[in-house]
Amino acid sequence: MLDIHVLGFLREGGLMVCLYCTGLDHSDRDLSKKTICFNHVQSPVPLPLNASPRTALKPWPPYPLEPQRTMDPKLKRKCASNAKSNTAKKPRKVPAEEIPPASVPTLWPPHFKNLQKLHEALNLIYTFCTQRKHVVTTFDMLKSAVEGQTKKELTVEDVAQMKFLVPKNLRFAYVDEELLQIHVVGQAKDIYEAGKETPRMVLFLEFPDGEVKQKSGKASVASQKAVLALVKKRNEDFVAAVNNFLNGCAEKGVDAVERLMDGCHEHVPRLPGHPQSSSRESLSTGGNIEIPKERKPIAEIIEEIKGLDLYRQQIVPNGHRVIPPQEAAFGDLKFLLSQALVNALYTAHNVTRLYIHQVEAINNLHDGHNVIVSTSTSSGKSLIYQVPILHTMERSACARAMAIFPTKALAQDQKRSLMEVLGYMTDVLGEVVVDAYDGDTELEDRDKIRQEARVIFTNPDMLHCSILPNKDRWKEFLQNLKYVIVDGACFHYSV
Repeated sequence: MLDIHVLGFLREGGLMVCLYCTGLDHSDRDLSKKTICFNHVQSPVPLPLNASPRTALKPWPPYPLEPQRTMDPKLKRKCASNAKSNTAKKPRKVPAEEIPPASVPTLWPPHFKNLQKLHEALNLIYTFCTQRKHVVTTFDMLKSAVEGQTKKELTVEDVAQMKFLVPKNLRFAYVDEELLQIHVVGQAKDIYEAGKETPRMVLFLEFPDGEVKQKSGKASVASQKAVLALVKKRNEDFVAAVNNFLNGCAEKGVDAVERLMDGCHEHVPRLPGHPQSSSRESLSTGGNIEIPKERKPIAEIIEEIKGLDLYRQQIVPNGHRVIPPQEAAFGDLKFLLSQALVNALYTAHNVTRLYIHQVEAINNLHDGHNVIVSTSTSSGKSLIYQVPILHTMERSACARAMAIFPTKALAQDQKRSLMEVLGYMTDVLGEVVVDAYDGDTELEDRDKIRQEARVIFTNPDMLHCSILPNKDRWKEFLQNLKYVIVDGACFHYSV
């Protein structure tokens, strides 16, 4: 009698490979002397999507196997007939054929294929630049990047052709550089008359089709999935617009390339005051506009805004939204404040209780944690750092604090607010030196501030250019530094 022993199974594509050997008894385990064969059997289980082409299964247990109860042949035939009847009742599902849309042409002219490549590169580079802070997407800046990626020249006429095809997805116009409020890369050619004072205009380009959505509570950097989805949507809109344009030209018997060249001229941006500049371009670029003597009704102004290409449902229904008032929520600190500090806060700012967000932030500061506060304007953020500083000063005569604000005006305003509270605590703290250390500080006053000031208000430029390079001279101040306040932390990296 020939013994056949099953060793195991392997999956091979959609088939199950059965491995067995012949002439192997239970006492002989030397497989090198035996013949191992394989045969294909239909796999009862489909191959997983993440499985490799050959996935080894666990070998069967050694013989002898435990006896199993077999099914009665009559009952087996009955079950088989029921299975056939059930399968007959269910019609076989035929996969629906994908019907291509009628708007998709069979062939694109080479000019449109080149334009598509430029659009995809421009879309990708623009989206990448908009994810970086303090970057204005001028044509000159994007031009070099697109040409470096596509190895093709990007001209103003190319972008004008894109705008002709998708007018609502592109904004391409000259803008006053001062209106951008930040430094931009790229310069516009000055074609104005000599001796005439004119604003500096830059050629600005953007896709005003919305921003990348970010989940609440996440970092300010958008996710890669959301960015790629936005890029894909713009590319699909451009392809659909080209398809519709080519089909329309084919129905009318018009050459598509010539029609595109003729239609793009109205979208070529021109500087305000240029003889070919239209009134609509002057409106979008901030040119000389006659100011009406009477204001239009708000409802009419809203309807005009909704008709602009840049409008993307930014206005709520009826033009305004009323936020209902809410009751104030107060909390209690986990530590006691001195009576002098309580009286000073009440006298200077009429503060009798602290809000929940103030209490939570101050308690964490008292425990030695770093705190970031992000609340609306006039929500009492100044008290969050003033209370811990004053409380620490009462307990330590050497405590120092540094407040970093982006502008000198903000620093001076916060300095006045803190000195107003300190004015009611002279009996406890004495004369506390609080001063601003910025570019306007006189040289003879800087040594005094560095040696005597317990709280200084400065800006990032002075921190990097004056304080940190001279850290040896600031040694005593930095050794006793207890609190560092950074205003506008979202504009700084590595904070």
